[in-house]
Amino acid sequence: MSKAEYSARAGSVDELSTAIAANVRAARREQGLSLRELAARSGVSKALLSRLERGEANPSLGTLWRLVAALELPFSELTRVTRVPSDVVRATDTPGTLSEDGSMSVRPLFDNNDPMRFEVYELTMPPGRQSRWSSHGRGTREFSIVIDGTVSVTAGADRHELGVGDGVMFSADQDHAYETGESPTRIICIVAYGA
Repeated sequence: MSKAEYSARAGSVDELSTAIAANVRAARREQGLSLRELAARSGVSKALLSRLERGEANPSLGTLWRLVAALELPFSELTRVTRVPSDVVRATDTPGTLSEDGSMSVRPLFDNNDPMRFEVYELTMPPGRQSRWSSHGRGTREFSIVIDGTVSVTAGADRHELGVGDGVMFSADQDHAYETGESPTRIICIVAYGA
């Protein structure tokens, strides 16, 4: 194995360790559990949990499975590397301003200063339908703005109810889904790929 390959693999292990630490800590806090309570529920020592949440321990597969069972999470949620948190923009959050020539109203939605490749789609869905998608690749982000109708967007553990003019940005390197309400829905979707 070359030095570059070793360095890349070490980086991936560190990244996973950091993600597990953050995911365990977030899940424990969301459920209102202390370290002592999670230790009792999972059979994993409080000392190991503390080190794991600080990113100082590399847990065994058995330890991870005990935590998955205790926190009642899918295994993928515990090991998921989330680069960017979801960011919802409501239609009422940012008022539009007229362009210089007065021909259009311009409403800022998302700042995206990263050098990324991207694709833009118009998504049209009939009422009462769901479309499920798996990861679009590491570091991918998805930006969706509702033009007509209503839609529920699920990205990992997050679920957002969106109406006309609402938008959402989320990490698309995880499972995600769109589910329409009682009317046809039209969405502008931008998929931005990591550099």
